[in-house]
Amino acid sequence: MMIEGFVTEKQLDGRLVEKLHKREFEKQFERLDNSYAALEAKVVNTIPALSYEFKIGLETKASQKDLELLREEKASLVLVEALVKRLNKIEEA
Repeated sequence: MMIEGFVTEKQLDGRLVEKLHKREFEKQFERLDNSYAALEAKVVNTIPALSYEFKIGLETKASQKDLELLREEKASLVLVEALVKRLNKIEEA
C-alpha cells in the first residue's frame, strides 16, 4: 500500500495551527479545565460540609417530646396571667 499521499502529523499540526487557531483552542480548553477543577474542588468540599452542618443542626434541634416535657414542667401563659389578675385583685382590696 502506498503512503505517499497521506499527511504527516507534523504537517497536520501546522495546518491546524494556521487554519483553526489551535493555540487559542488549547488556551480556551485549559481555562475550561481550570474552571472545572475549581468547581469540582468546591463541590467535593462544600457538599460534605453542608451535609455535616445539616446533620448537626438536626441532632441539636429540640424534638416534640422535649417541648411536651417543658410544657408539663413549666407554668402556661394562661395560668400566669390568671394568677397575676388574682394578685392584682387581692392588692386592690
